[in-house]
Formats: sequence, structure tokens, C-alpha cells
Amino acid sequence: MMADDPFPYPELRNASHEFFAKVWRAQKSGSVKGLSHEGQRLAQRMASHPEWQAWWERADDLGDGLAVTGAGVNPFAAVTMEAIAEGLIEENSVARRAYRRLQRDEYTHEQARTEIAMAFTGVLGECETGHGVDFDTRLRQVFRRIMRGESAQEIFGE
Repeated sequence: MMADDPFPYPELRNASHEFFAKVWRAQKSGSVKGLSHEGQRLAQRMASHPEWQAWWERADDLGDGLAVTGAGVNPFAAVTMEAIAEGLIEENSVARRAYRRLQRDEYTHEQARTEIAMAFTGVLGECETGHGVDFDTRLRQVFRRIMRGESAQEIFGE
């Protein structure tokens, strides 16, 4: 692990890279049907980023190495957040309504999906820091605030 590495669990990152490699192999071979619904969603997100294909191709060779592009983006984290937001939009009625509100406000799909992801990570951060908040309840509250016109950035003060 590198000294300035913000992720202190290299074994989990290694397992994650191996999972991404499995998902990418399924995507390339056209056998995503054998993956879970979440795995299929992740495969679709990975396929939508040809600029990161080299990362997908060598994912299981990365081990616990930190994966950051020249632009400073962790492609694995980025597609994971996209897949989480896509899942929320698809499966969570309050997230879906917040997403629709954002689109009415002329957000592109990518911008609205990012806002949903930011809401998710903001609530996750609150729960991780011990604010004593129920994750699902707080996430619904945040999505409702987005529906009223607030941004995740305004809600979480970043």
C-alpha cells in the first residue's frame, strides 16, 4: 500500500479488481446473463467507458495497486458509483422521482445520475461518521430535498 493511499484495505481492493476482471470477461464474451443483476449493470457501465478499457483488461493483474488515470480518476470507483446510481434510479421510487425532477430542470442523464450518486455518498458519509442516522430514511430525505430543488452539494455543504 502506498503511503498516500486513501484506501487502507488492499485485500478488498484486490478482490474488487478480480471481480471487475470477471465482469469484464463476461461482457467481452457476451455472457453477462450469468452475472447477477448488479453485475450486469456494472458490465454495462464498464462497456460505456471505452477510454478505460485498458484498466478493465488488466484489472486482475493490478492486485492491490492503486488505480488512478492520468486525469486523477479511479475508473473502478467511477463505474461503481454510476452503477449504484443507475440501480437507485431503477429500483428506488424516491430516487427515480428525484432523477425525473433533475431532468425537468434540464440535467442530462449523466448529470442527474451524478447528483443521485452524490446524494448516496453524502448519506453514506453521514452514516459512517456516526451521526446516528438511519441510512434509508436519510437517503429518502435527501432525495426529497433534491425534488424541492436543492443540490446534493448544497445539502452536504461541500
